[in-house]
Amino acid sequence: MKLKKILLLLSITILLSNCNSSTGNKKTTIEKTAYDKMEVAFIGNPMTSEIQPTLEKVMKFHGIEVTENNLERTGSVLVTLRKESKIKITEMDILNHMNKNGTSQLSFPEQAAISLFLLEAN
Repeated sequence: MKLKKILLLLSITILLSNCNSSTGNKKTTIEKTAYDKMEVAFIGNPMTSEIQPTLEKVMKFHGIEVTENNLERTGSVLVTLRKESKIKITEMDILNHMNKNGTSQLSFPEQAAISLFLLEAN
């Protein structure tokens, strides 16, 4: 039941991120990259050099093309799950677990949710 709740929350997050495109003519001074956002949002503020190799490896393993949009989505999945953690599992904890124990038969969000579940159980 808990896993279903997490998967539902992830689905809603992904859906909302798809609807969050900007079409206005607002001027922006500097656009932050997905990695810039992750450095700030992830617990412990890991640097891009810490996040990038593992995240891109796991994305490719799950058949996800490494694009700015997909980086933002996967980062969002990790942040959403971290917020659900009862014992302060971090985004990098989830990502590292996915890297070591993941299966390509699951989608990235499904594997991330299962990794959080397993980390919480230990």
